Amino acid sequence: MGTRLAGAAGARTVQILDPRIATRHWDVVVAPTHNHLSGDNVVSMLGSLNEVDDAWLRQARERWRELLALPGPRTAVLIGGPTAATPFDDEDLAKLCEKLEGTLARDGGRLLVCGSRRTPKAWADALRARFDATRHALWFDESDGDNLYDGALACAQRIVVTPDSVNMVSEACATALPVFVAEPGRAHGRIAEFLRELVARGRVRAQRAALEEFDCEPLREGARVAARVRQHLNLR
Repeated sequence: MGTRLAGAAGARTVQILDPRIATRHWDVVVAPTHNHLSGDNVVSMLGSLNEVDDAWLRQARERWRELLALPGPRTAVLIGGPTAATPFDDEDLAKLCEKLEGTLARDGGRLLVCGSRRTPKAWADALRARFDATRHALWFDESDGDNLYDGALACAQRIVVTPDSVNMVSEACATALPVFVAEPGRAHGRIAEFLRELVARGRVRAQRAALEEFDCEPLREGARVAARVRQHLNLR
């Protein structure tokens, strides 16, 4: 709680995410709406803050030109892992893969598959075995070369994401691409609430074999949150 101590010494302080104690200890607390915090100094946001914007995506496209050369439609597939709140399991992964195979049979194109720190090794092995790395781009660890996560977001034409990570879903939704969540009903609690809000806003849909295009606006809370923080702190 270094910022709390700094505030006690006279500094202006901003706490990002739920501090799990009274918000009065900070000048401003920025937290997701699904944390249900309230107070005059609370700035709520949908999802999480991230750096994904047009400039970030443009830079990633420049770096990953080889992904742009792959036949379309290119589908980014962002794989997390099971959590207590989202017990996405081997059976759910198999359903995700079956739908992706249906998508490829229907539309052609290529997959840009990217794991995370939470992705079980068994899942990485299963996805490598199921989708040919000479046709698709896959990354799970350093043995696959450079992490292509930013390239997947920047070079895809649509995104499929597992339902376990607010950060990963928020970053997908910060693009201008249609986002499809695999087995969203597996999420519980606050992350389920977050996903329901995105569905209600028309920003995400559940994954099916037919990934139909739909109009959507990028979810980018950073500029709005920054403006509110400046207002709270009386900054120009």
